[in-house]
Amino acid sequence: MRPRAMLDDRAEATGETWSAAEAAPRAKAIERGNTIIEMAAPEVDKLKDLSAGVQRAWIEEQADGQALFDDANGLIDRYAA
Repeated sequence: MRPRAMLDDRAEATGETWSAAEAAPRAKAIERGNTIIEMAAPEVDKLKDLSAGVQRAWIEEQADGQALFDDANGLIDRYAA
């Protein structure tokens, strides 16, 4: 199996595991009367803007930083549900 295919398979499995592990505690929290808050897009954008400097610094410190960053974001986009 090629490294990229292995990475894709692992990312998908990790996402599925995370989603499965989150379901029961989330349901329990709601059952107990807790409110689940999902951030609105403008708030998410603010956090992205605030973290942009950290991202740039990380990319610059890595030998292949931009490619690593782009690949990671591509996997997030691919497996986000």
